[in-house]
Amino acid sequence: MPVEFVTVEKAAVSETISITGEIVARNEARAGFREGGRVNRVAVEEGDRVKAGQTLAEIDNTQQREGLNAAEARLAAARATLAQARNDDRRQASLLERGFTTRADRDQARDTLDSAEAAAAEAVAELEQAKTALDDTVLSSPINAVVTGKMVEPGQVVAGAEAAFTLAPVGELDALFNVPDSLIVDPLSDQDIDLQLIDQPEIAMEGRLREISPLINPQTGAVAVYMAVRDPPPAVQIGAPVRGVFTLPSRPVVRLPWTALSANAEGPAIWVVGKDNTAVLKNIEIGRYESGTFTVAAGLEIGDRVVGDGASFLYPGRPVVPAEGGE
Repeated sequence: MPVEFVTVEKAAVSETISITGEIVARNEARAGFREGGRVNRVAVEEGDRVKAGQTLAEIDNTQQREGLNAAEARLAAARATLAQARNDDRRQASLLERGFTTRADRDQARDTLDSAEAAAAEAVAELEQAKTALDDTVLSSPINAVVTGKMVEPGQVVAGAEAAFTLAPVGELDALFNVPDSLIVDPLSDQDIDLQLIDQPEIAMEGRLREISPLINPQTGAVAVYMAVRDPPPAVQIGAPVRGVFTLPSRPVVRLPWTALSANAEGPAIWVVGKDNTAVLKNIEIGRYESGTFTVAAGLEIGDRVVGDGASFLYPGRPVVPAEGGE
């Protein structure tokens, strides 16, 4: 039987891999009101860029404003009382020096002044608390960020410390790829990866391997790989589809044409040509399936002769000869 003979040898190959993923926030912060209330206004939407201190939303401040007015009134009354107590204290001290009052009256004036000073200090503290409560009805962004989530709407009643927005710091972006676990076994090299927005291919960036998930998705067999995006342009938005291209390290592999692949009950197999030029079916372990070829991870020795084109016509022990130009 004339067949194609292929001599098993290893060749150094370097593969270029193209994968697709999406832009994600590396970190996220949650922002919420300190105290609960009814939302009056929402000033931003998902996807908006905000600066530190910019208003995100406001809750009804009627109660807090009334509390501030009452605190201001109490402070004014406390200061008036304090001014009167200071006048009385000075007058009693002067009278005592001239012998026109008693030590008891002088001490009473001092006690009244001490009480007035304490009351004034308490009123100042209450006023500061009232101002803080009023300020807390306005929720501001703590950082320069992108709004990645909005969980409140006008008219909604929110609880204190309940998350109202999620924020991603500006400039801290990752490209997330779900990579076949076979690439992780290789593994991915610690190198820069070329990134390109799929919708805007003119926007090119560089990424650096930052994290490989320790878990494999049982449904897809893929592993989450995070690439840190270096200096992302302002046009790069969270959720944008991205393409990554990287080259695997050069390594020696045995590569054979698809025509050489057969199978038996034990799995993938190859027809090996013995010394007597008869065909013997030998099981192998596949390294990777490729376009037009496949790689062999185990089962063959360097220098083995295997059957390429014509393998589908063989049976164990059938004599074979190399076809013209087949070796």
